[in-house]
Amino acid sequence: MQYEGEFELPGKKEEVLKLLLDASRLPQCIPNVVSYKAESMDKASITFRVDVGGAGIEYLSRMTSRLDVTIRREQGDTVVYEGKGKIAGAGYTVVISLSPQEKAGHTSIKWRANVELGKTLALLGSFFDTDKMVEQIAKDTINKLRECVEKSFSISSS
Repeated sequence: MQYEGEFELPGKKEEVLKLLLDASRLPQCIPNVVSYKAESMDKASITFRVDVGGAGIEYLSRMTSRLDVTIRREQGDTVVYEGKGKIAGAGYTVVISLSPQEKAGHTSIKWRANVELGKTLALLGSFFDTDKMVEQIAKDTINKLRECVEKSFSISSS
């Protein structure tokens, strides 16, 4: 599954890159974080809740996921968040690429999220719309990341 979009951030590209590459910021920038452990400047383990209420499964509205994330900067200033996770014992991988371009007085970010569900999660797709649910989680995560970086710029300019 692949999702993409674009958003604007205040500040210069190098300042935005510095914020995006800092794994210690992840707990503030990912929705519904329950726990967080920094392995290093570019690696973290995150446990977060996922809203599955729209799946239509009686008595199940949230699940907990654990995700091990590595952050790297690729050629051309693209920041990549690569994660391997589990939810309800089933595996998945996610790769989020953020490509900043400096514009007049701000930075434009083109993003792409690729999500691969393990076989167990893919099988759930026959019972409910996993694509719609994963798309919403990806968009919520990108929006929270954008808000987190914007907030950092408003704090530093105060």
